[in-house]
Amino acid sequence: SSIASPGTAIQLRYGIGSVDGLEIQDRICIGKACVEGQNFILAIGIEGIGDMSFFDGLLGLGFPALAKDVSGKTFLQELDSLGRVSELAFTVALRGESSGSFLALGEQKALLAEARKKSGSAGVTLPVFGLDYEASYWLLRLQLAVKAAGKHRARRPLLLVDAFSVLDSGTSLLAVPRGLFAEVMGGLFHDQNLDTCSLETPGAVGQLLCLCDETRVNELELTFTGIDGKTLDV
Repeated sequence: SSIASPGTAIQLRYGIGSVDGLEIQDRICIGKACVEGQNFILAIGIEGIGDMSFFDGLLGLGFPALAKDVSGKTFLQELDSLGRVSELAFTVALRGESSGSFLALGEQKALLAEARKKSGSAGVTLPVFGLDYEASYWLLRLQLAVKAAGKHRARRPLLLVDAFSVLDSGTSLLAVPRGLFAEVMGGLFHDQNLDTCSLETPGAVGQLLCLCDETRVNELELTFTGIDGKTLDV
């Protein structure tokens, strides 16, 4: 390895945790696909990311607009420049902590066909929207609906909203805008009383906490509409 910018320190902050280190260059390979002179961080300090015995490094797959290294290209950009595939793509399968999760890099059509075969679903192809005319996040349009559970399932939705949403494979939370939060929670816990839900729980004032064993939660459904008009309900 060779230091790209001697003494240049850099810090990355994630949703949980951070990494401090020096930017260096080296040959990076995934399988037989190798990139020469790829910029990356030699980690000196790591905080809040979890048990480091389970991983040796972090590979960012975000858009170039979010890259900390403004002088070079991202790993995916460098990999694409090798010209080994006509349309470089990647797929991520998250299947819990037991086993079966994987990352695949390759030809877009081949990966899409394999994903449809393994999932048993045709899926949908969604356009990604940009901020200030540049793609920065996996920003998509979707429709959010809250529907009554049980025998009232066929009723009109308690809440129906068209919105933009950012997909993030690294989060375990579903975040909604502050202005929409009360409506979503009101729909999910429709007709509940203060015996099962409260905003005044000591230590969590202002947060809606409900008794799991006694609270009936309505159904939250997300609908993604593809560029061909087909829909996928989650």
